[in-house]
Amino acid sequence: MASPFSLFRKYMKPMMVVLCGMAMLAFVVVDPLMQYLGSSPQSGPVGRDGSKVAVTWNDGKLTEDELGALVYRRRILDAFVRSVAQAGYDAAYLEGAEDLQLAVDPLMLPIEPSQGVERDVVRTQIIADKARQLGMSVSDEVALGYLDKLGRNRVTFQEMNILLNEMFSQQRINSQFVIDALRDELLKQNFLASYKFTLATQLPQQRWEDWLQVNDRVIVEAAGLKPSNFIAEIKDPTDAEVLAFYDKYKGDEVTPDFPESTELPSAAPGFRVPRHLRLQYLEANYDAVLQQVMTTVTDAEIAKFYDENKELFIKADIGAAADPSPAPGAEPAPPAEPTDEATPADDAAEELFGTPQNPTPAEAPPDATPEAADENPPTEEPPTEEPMAPAEEPAAEEPMTPAEEPMAPGGEQSRGAALAGRFRLVAFQQEQAPEADAEEPAQEPVAEPAAQTEPAEQPADPPQTESAESASASDPPSADQPAALPAETTPPITEGEATAEATEEKPVEYQPLEEVRDEIRRRLAGDKVHEQLREKMDSLLSKLNAAYLPYFDKQLSARAEKQPEPEPPAELKDLQALAEPNGLKYHDTGDVSVWELRKLPVIQTVDANNEADPRLSLLELVLLRLKNYEPVVTRDLDGNYYLAMKTLDTPGYIPELDEVHDQVVQAWKQQKASELALAKAKELAAQIEKDGVTLGDKFANDPQVPVVVTDPFSWLTYGEISPTTGVVPFRLSDPKPVVAAGPEFMRAVFQLEEGNVGAVLNHDHSIAYIVRVQQHLDDRDTLRRDFLEEMSNGWIGANTMARRHGQIAGTFLLNGLTEDADVDWKRTPDQTVSEQTDEP
Repeated sequence: MASPFSLFRKYMKPMMVVLCGMAMLAFVVVDPLMQYLGSSPQSGPVGRDGSKVAVTWNDGKLTEDELGALVYRRRILDAFVRSVAQAGYDAAYLEGAEDLQLAVDPLMLPIEPSQGVERDVVRTQIIADKARQLGMSVSDEVALGYLDKLGRNRVTFQEMNILLNEMFSQQRINSQFVIDALRDELLKQNFLASYKFTLATQLPQQRWEDWLQVNDRVIVEAAGLKPSNFIAEIKDPTDAEVLAFYDKYKGDEVTPDFPESTELPSAAPGFRVPRHLRLQYLEANYDAVLQQVMTTVTDAEIAKFYDENKELFIKADIGAAADPSPAPGAEPAPPAEPTDEATPADDAAEELFGTPQNPTPAEAPPDATPEAADENPPTEEPPTEEPMAPAEEPAAEEPMTPAEEPMAPGGEQSRGAALAGRFRLVAFQQEQAPEADAEEPAQEPVAEPAAQTEPAEQPADPPQTESAESASASDPPSADQPAALPAETTPPITEGEATAEATEEKPVEYQPLEEVRDEIRRRLAGDKVHEQLREKMDSLLSKLNAAYLPYFDKQLSARAEKQPEPEPPAELKDLQALAEPNGLKYHDTGDVSVWELRKLPVIQTVDANNEADPRLSLLELVLLRLKNYEPVVTRDLDGNYYLAMKTLDTPGYIPELDEVHDQVVQAWKQQKASELALAKAKELAAQIEKDGVTLGDKFANDPQVPVVVTDPFSWLTYGEISPTTGVVPFRLSDPKPVVAAGPEFMRAVFQLEEGNVGAVLNHDHSIAYIVRVQQHLDDRDTLRRDFLEEMSNGWIGANTMARRHGQIAGTFLLNGLTEDADVDWKRTPDQTVSEQTDEP
């Protein structure tokens, strides 16, 4: 009999995944909840006047208290449904279930201001009310059925009640509170789903236009007029114009645009001063240390590794087996799954079309598979290697509980029939009568197959013929017919077949040690380098934490007593002193905005000590979690380690007009100058087309107007196909040497026939381009023929294009619902009180 400790070892990794996931949930969700719970009714959520109206619409309004309560309810619901989904996933994983897909779409709920939680809860309220007006409803049973499927039919409602009580024991959250919150979310989901077919419908003309965007290629002549050359013609704006322009853009930051998954500079001005940060960090370079450590690897170590791991060096017809080891370092960071850049259209589409059908609440580590959890799974042993154990006598079975009832066709005695008995609303919960189970019909024990009653010492029976296999399993074996073996039993190999198979087998050949000596040396050195760098960085981290923790305590005390912030210790203020003695390189980012910071390679490194979420990037840590001077160790895919800390974090703010007056005037003039440049470009384009000349001929003697010719390009180009979803992404083409060619540039170009001339501004309005289509690489007849042929064979981009149109249509739908409701925010939503007070 296996000991309890062996069972613990067997499931240790999955259990650690669950515990770490619960710890992350507590860290991410509980703290924001406590902030909302800690606000007094008089002060309103997060310190606002609770009685003040926050938002109105046609049929309703919300005060600050009511809005805060909705946000609080949203966070409770999000935490609960995530926990149910996690519990169901863990149960299915420990059972070894192969299909972990959900039968329902999980709720992807914003819960933070950065995710637009206030806007979203108001939108949910409006859409849920609209759904009720149209006669839609979600009963308690439907909501409970959703939770049942979310738990993969493996989490009983009694367990959900226990989970809810354990998560929110201090707040006394009852099940009806969760059901009511879930009801509104499902009403919104169902209402939007009713438009799914309409939004997904595509006409043949639309498919033709989609295909052309990827396959119609052109060569373009382009001549650029710079708006900066027209600023001298612009008169200074009046004070009223300056004030109006400032008011329009004072709350906006200058950030990039991402049309069609392509980053481009934006033409929209912005006068808000962005958040600024400063980092200092130490870099431990893997390659530099590797060269040193390789000289210390002995021939004896290499020979030992070769002898113990010869299977890695088996010769193949195409050469030596590829090195399967992760490189470099023993614990490389798992790469993030490829995703497209998030856009508002993506967010809208998630509500309409759901998420991929195989979401997992928390990914198991690569080695935490069902096979890895059990080192010797019995299913891997051939059934003929050991005699079959005698079957146990069938025990008298107890009546099945609702949790165990199988799914019956037609809904009879299905899980849905037992919903009310499994997860009762707290208001109606009573102690279950002991006779309740007795009313369930008992099931008769299933008779054991005759083959399983054979003693263990009996020899294996010969395989059944087709006629024997087709016989009813319930027929008892006769004296002339042996008992049926299990279906998976393989037929024995005859002596002739075994001889033929033996003659066909070739001896295993290995690469000679001399051929792989350098490879092994590098591998062994890489393991040592990883250990050395990890130990060094962890040692330095411990020293810095010893200085940081007392400093952090002093900070808390100073804030509680409303005293000035204490000075950080010298060892935290300047990491440069640790660089040279430890063979590390020191870096300082200087004072940079978030958009400048995110371009630094170090910011994409991941937390080296966070086993619960090994893909948590330094950017996320810096923006959301780390305090000033709090050290952290990160690593990248190349094996390099970093010891980083944030030394400055200045929040963004809206400046007064006097502070940015000159900047406002310059932006206003730039906008007017771009309009003049475009008008001039259109005038020149009409003249060039009338004269029938090329741009090169027209501007041959004008050095102020450079003319460029592009390589062939299409409107959109293929990105890398996702290895996990198979989705084919598209991105906007980059027709160099044209600068910042955006969607408007592409639209203008591809509306022109060969030889035609047009004019258009680039994406950030820094250049007004005169464009002439020099050549379409394929004529229309060829394109139509190719289109029909490719569509008949299944164009790989069709699904991506359909989703793209659905996202755009979904955005229009959601915006239309908000506009129809006449939503009026009395303050800027999803901003903290400190950000609100920065506004004049």
